[in-house]
Amino acid sequence: MPSLLKATIPTPLGPMTARADDRGLRLLDFTDRRGLAGRLERIVAAGASIAAGEHPAHRAARQALDAYFSGDSGWERLLDPLEAAAPTTAFERAAWDALCRIPLGQTRSYAVQARAIGRPDGARAVARANGVNFLAIVVPCHRVVGADGSPVGYGGGIERKRWLLAHEAAMSGGLFAAVGRSAAR
Repeated sequence: MPSLLKATIPTPLGPMTARADDRGLRLLDFTDRRGLAGRLERIVAAGASIAAGEHPAHRAARQALDAYFSGDSGWERLLDPLEAAAPTTAFERAAWDALCRIPLGQTRSYAVQARAIGRPDGARAVARANGVNFLAIVVPCHRVVGADGSPVGYGGGIERKRWLLAHEAAMSGGLFAAVGRSAAR
């Protein structure tokens, strides 16, 4: 059974927990996130044991997060989110891929994301898939908002979501509050 190494990464929004092995970064999320225990159980059920230690993927995540929180709009080039080996279904992978295509500083509704993956009636299923995202910030589920543009459905907390959206609007040169303004319906 491969060992999944764990690390904690401090951020301005609170500590994040990271899990990595030789397949890459497998989990990155806020330590107080609702549902974190379920994600960890899913990783262990997929055949990994958890041990303390540093992995090169932790350093890459730390470097990417430092760049992100410093306002470097090129931070995304430091990590390839879909190279991570999180245990996932084909539908979740499609939903997460669509998340990664939402540009920095923009938002989309769940319905728009569902249409983007060919499931026009799948907004609720997309919301569930986003909810089990294993890589917070890197796979930007915080960029998905309600049909009315409101910041809904973020496991890390709505205040964090608002902060992340405002931070990204500033990073991308946006002169507006990111929430709702760019959400296509």
